[in-house]
Amino acid sequence: MPDTPFAIQAGALRQALAFTPRIISRRNTIPILSHVLLRAEAGGLTMRATDMEVHFTTTAEGSGDLPAVTVAPGPLLTMLAILPPEETVELSIAQAGQLELSAGATRAKLFTMPPEDMPTGGEWTPTASWTIQAGALRTLLRRPFHAISTEETRYYLRGIYLHPAEAEGQRQLRAAATDGHRMMVAHTDMPEGLEGTMPAQIIPRATLAHLLTLLPRLPDNHPLTVRQSDTTIEITPGRAWTLRSKVIDGTFPDYGRVIPTGDGTPVEVKDAAALSRAITLATALSLERSRPIAFSNGDGNSVRLTGRSAEEGEVSTTVPAETAAWASNRPHHTFGVQARYMQDLCATFRTGFRMRVQDGSSPIRVEGAEGLAVLMPMRV
Repeated sequence: MPDTPFAIQAGALRQALAFTPRIISRRNTIPILSHVLLRAEAGGLTMRATDMEVHFTTTAEGSGDLPAVTVAPGPLLTMLAILPPEETVELSIAQAGQLELSAGATRAKLFTMPPEDMPTGGEWTPTASWTIQAGALRTLLRRPFHAISTEETRYYLRGIYLHPAEAEGQRQLRAAATDGHRMMVAHTDMPEGLEGTMPAQIIPRATLAHLLTLLPRLPDNHPLTVRQSDTTIEITPGRAWTLRSKVIDGTFPDYGRVIPTGDGTPVEVKDAAALSRAITLATALSLERSRPIAFSNGDGNSVRLTGRSAEEGEVSTTVPAETAAWASNRPHHTFGVQARYMQDLCATFRTGFRMRVQDGSSPIRVEGAEGLAVLMPMRV
């Protein structure tokens, strides 16, 4: 048994441990996967959680000794939430093998499991390494996230396709997602310090959700190190945490082939937030998840939105030109789209966008500063 318990502030331990329950699968049938591995290492307390696909490691500063031990994070977090953040917590191993916690007048012994049972994820050898700012990676992954498929059978669409590309002689890092009804492609500058050959990877939705929770906690200019192999991606901002994940073993479609190339008739959306509110108004009578919204001519070049419900009736509203307008006054094709898909685009293209409409049945090209999207029309 160690002579010196590991000492750490309750607030620091709680903050570091707080994310680990997100990694633990609620549906796992392997008891050890409901635990977090704790170990004192190099002047800090390292905590690791895994669901076999994702491995998350975080470190909190403290001092003392604590051999490897596993514990369920829930009860520990409950106690830490009540203790004053500045309270010193001492962790040690009791005679019976439990994790013993001491904080002021509080004493607790938590049941543990053998630390050697915790999966390690195995050895892996990165073939590429690069650096990117946290804000740039967060923006790149957030923009296509809404277009990820949730279909079990099309597993290769259940993530974001992260890959190097070239456009007009410039190297880019692209992120693409599609569910077969809509697609979104975003890009950023090629990352700095690339070592090796960057593989194209499909990052799973769950891993992306973890990242999009972690990255906003970092300053936008904080550097991230990304390491990749053919089967794995690892992201870390340094000592604070490391997220390693398996990638989807599959082939992402050649999405460039479905992007419309014709000019079409433009609809200029200048105020995306106002258009989203107008869509909510026009579809107010429908309670179905699938709610088509029709775009048609109003007076002049104005845009009229119409939503219909077979049970409740119809709502029609014309949006002002400062919200959205056709590019000309001539008659245009009426076209329908999924209302929630349209609102996802409004949330993504926050500075406005242009829809290029070929007719009422062809894919719609959507362009804006945030990237490129394709939306399949619906019959209305």
